[in-house]
Amino acid sequence: MGVPSVTYLDANFSWRLHDSLELRAGVENLTDKQPPLYTAAVQMNTDPSTYDVLGRRYFLRANMKF
Repeated sequence: MGVPSVTYLDANFSWRLHDSLELRAGVENLTDKQPPLYTAAVQMNTDPSTYDVLGRRYFLRANMKF
């Protein structure tokens, strides 16, 4: 039995406010796609090194040059 494929959708945006400040925001696993369940060697019923087991995540980052 093979391992099923899954496609995840991520989105991120960045804004350069001026030469020294950039803001970045985004969402990982935008559609909150759950990993497929199958009998694996680990006890999670999926493979966390292959699939996104955390679900949807948001991030906000600021880069500033001094």
